[in-house]
Amino acid sequence: MSEVETPFNPDTLEQPILGVSYNGPSNKSDQHDHQSGQLLHSIRGVIEVQVENQLFIVPPNNAVWIPPSVMHCAVSRNPIHFRSLFIHPQHCSLIRDTTHILSVNELLKALIKRLCEIERHELNDQSTESIVEVTLNEIANATQRPFTVIISSHDTIYRIYDFIQESNHWSLTNEDIASKFAMSLKTMNRLFQKETGMTFHQWITQVKLMLAMAWLSEGDSITMIAHRLCYSSDSAFIAQFKRHLGMTPGEFYKENTQ
Repeated sequence: MSEVETPFNPDTLEQPILGVSYNGPSNKSDQHDHQSGQLLHSIRGVIEVQVENQLFIVPPNNAVWIPPSVMHCAVSRNPIHFRSLFIHPQHCSLIRDTTHILSVNELLKALIKRLCEIERHELNDQSTESIVEVTLNEIANATQRPFTVIISSHDTIYRIYDFIQESNHWSLTNEDIASKFAMSLKTMNRLFQKETGMTFHQWITQVKLMLAMAWLSEGDSITMIAHRLCYSSDSAFIAQFKRHLGMTPGEFYKENTQ
């Protein structure tokens, strides 16, 4: 199949696995589910997938596994290239039944690419059975990644996240953001504490670090990320990253881009 958006209804899937590709401008889907499981693999660009009260951030060389019948929506805010495998529910038993981010090694990357190239009528051939079997095992045994943020199902919290992300309002103070949504900082902190178990400051710090990890995986420099997230300096960004994650951004990059 070519690297373009392919009209397809996952609920009509008869084959064990079907691969589709997209390479184009920013993309957004409404809340939906399907009977098939889905592996969404980012090749270029960052994909955000919301499942209930969690936001999964998918940088390049990673994928998100969405089990069958799980409500979700996805957005990429910039041009994106991804490949997606839809897996028949009868073949999902080897894979964890919860949504999670996983690392895509070179073998799994090649398998996903090959499955996106095979025509649908060929997917039931005996010659593809071994590819399907190896792919399922690779997905089941892939290393899990920590790119997850509690976003809450509360509409105001998601609107705050969307407002900051869409407009790059990282320079606003906590008080400015509370005022933008007609709340005092105290009220906003109570809302976040109730819905996420964190104060707004703790939550926004976690969001920044998750995005920083995603952007590091894309190859963005420490200076670029520190500036984009409005840290006072590179060293301030590095210090917070290490304090929360136990390694520097440079160490994270080396460990996760091998």
